[in-house]
Amino acid sequence: MAHADDVVRVFFDQIAERYDEENYIEGPARPAAGAQLLLRLTAALDGLPRGEWADLGCGTGRALRVLGERGHRVIGIECSSQMLKRARENATGEGIKLEEAEATAWLQARAG
Repeated sequence: MAHADDVVRVFFDQIAERYDEENYIEGPARPAAGAQLLLRLTAALDGLPRGEWADLGCGTGRALRVLGERGHRVIGIECSSQMLKRARENATGEGIKLEEAEATAWLQARAG
């Protein structure tokens, strides 16, 4: 029987190539929700003092990029190697780090 983490990883590996197009890029027959989410995230972060963030399940790195562009130090944690590959393309810059790990295991390793 497959472990739940493996199922999640395989699912996101399979959709990684089209994830941004289907969720963040507006177009005919595509909802604007993803683009609106990024606009709202940007607006919410504009007033915050710079800090350190961890994005657990960072996906393709779109939120990481928003944080990094505002001078925050961020680490993106992602279990899917294919999503992490996209994050490396989308979220580049000083103060942005990426790590391939399952979020719960990553948190537990730091709690001890």
